[in-house]
Amino acid sequence: MPALPLRLLSLLMAVLFSACDPGKPVPGKTSSPLTHSAYVWQRVWTDSVRAAVTNHGSAFAELGVLGTQLEWKSGNPVPAAVRPDVNWKALSATHRPVSAVIRIERPGADDEIVKAVLAEASRLRQAAAADGLTLSVVQIDYDCPQKKLASYAAWLSRISESLKPLPVRITTLASWLNEKDFLTLLRACHQYVLQVHSFERPAPGRRASVCDPDKTRAWVKQASALGHSFTVALPTYRATAGYDASGKLLGVATDSVTPRWVAGTTLEEFPSNPDELSALIAEWNRDRPAGLTGIWWYRLPVETDTRNWRWPALAAVMAGRAPISKLEVQFNGAQPVDLVLWNRGEKDEWMPAKVTIRWPAPAHAVGDGAAGWDFAAGENEGVFTAPPALRKRLLPPDQSMALGWLRFQEPAPPAASLRTEISSQARDR
Repeated sequence: MPALPLRLLSLLMAVLFSACDPGKPVPGKTSSPLTHSAYVWQRVWTDSVRAAVTNHGSAFAELGVLGTQLEWKSGNPVPAAVRPDVNWKALSATHRPVSAVIRIERPGADDEIVKAVLAEASRLRQAAAADGLTLSVVQIDYDCPQKKLASYAAWLSRISESLKPLPVRITTLASWLNEKDFLTLLRACHQYVLQVHSFERPAPGRRASVCDPDKTRAWVKQASALGHSFTVALPTYRATAGYDASGKLLGVATDSVTPRWVAGTTLEEFPSNPDELSALIAEWNRDRPAGLTGIWWYRLPVETDTRNWRWPALAAVMAGRAPISKLEVQFNGAQPVDLVLWNRGEKDEWMPAKVTIRWPAPAHAVGDGAAGWDFAAGENEGVFTAPPALRKRLLPPDQSMALGWLRFQEPAPPAASLRTEISSQARDR
C-alpha cells in the first residue's frame, strides 16, 4: 500500500481520534437534525407506563430508565433504595438503546457510594439481560453541591474504571459550568447531559417557566466552549414551587405527589412552554453550537401523568414546530343548550378567563354556570367567567369541561347562529 500524503494522514488520524472520543467533537457548527431521547422516570410501572413505552418508545434515539434511587440516612453505611419494577421486555421491544439511571438523592461516604452504585449497576445489567436487553449506558444522576465537584470526580472515576467498557454518563447542572473542577468531573466519565431547568421566580410581568430559553441558549453556548460533546435535558413537565415569606425556595413538586407545604408557603406553577421550546429546537436544527449532539426529554409522556405533556405536544416540539392550540365550545341539546369547553389541540391549555356566547336579536336567554364557572346574561349574549382558582387549571388535549347551560325564550335562535369568543388570560407572575 503506497504511503499517504502527510496532510491526508493527519486528517484521517484526527477523524479517527474524534470518533473514538465522544468528549472531543470536531469544532464548528452543524445544521443536521438533533437526536431526541427520553427518560422513563416512573417509580411504579403501571399498564399506562408500559403502553407509553410500547406506543412511543421507538420514536426516540435512546430511552433512559430510572433504575434505582439511593439515599443515605442517619449515617447508615447502607443506603435506602427505591428499585422500580422496570419492564425490561417492553423496553427491549422498542429496539432502541436503553440506559439505566442511578439517582443519588443524598450521598454517603465515597467508598459507600462506589460500592452501592457498582452493586446496583450489576443488578440492573443482570435484570435487563434476563429479558434479552443489553444496557448501553449507566447514568449517574446526582445534584452534587457545586463546591464538591472534585470529590464527586474522584469517586466517579473509580466507578467509570470499574464498569469499563460500559460507558458512564452523568447529568450536570448549569451552575457547575463556572466551577474550576467541572472539567475534571467531565474527564471522569464518558458523556454528560446538561440540565437547564430552573425555578427562579420571574421578574414582574414575566411568565414563570421551568425552562428559560434565553438562559438555556447562554448555558449551551458556554458548554460548547469547553470542547466536550454533550446533550441537553429539556423539560416536558409542570412543577409547583414553594417559597417562604422571604422568597426562599422551600421545595419543588415535579411528580404526581405534592408535598405537604408548611403554613404561609407561597406556591407558584412552573409549566414547560412548548411554544418556546419548539422554537429552540428549530433554531438548533438550523444552526447549533459545536458539541451539542442531542436532546433528552424529561420525561416520556404517560397518559395518567397529569403534570406532563401529552404525546402530541412532545411530537410537535421534537419536529421543531409549536403544538396546535385549539379551544372550542360544543353545543348540545336545544332547550336548554348545554355548553362544553373542549381542547381539540395538541397541548395543555390554561382555562380561559371567560367564554362569551352571542346570538342575534331579539332572542333572550337565561342560564347558569357549571363546575365553578360564573354566568352573567347580557343583551343577546351570555358570559361564562372562570374564578381565579379555575384559571390555574390546565385542560389536556382531547379533554372537556362543562361550562353551563342556556335556555332561550321562544323562538330560540338556530344553533348555527351562535357565536363563541374565548378570552385567554395572560398568566404573568
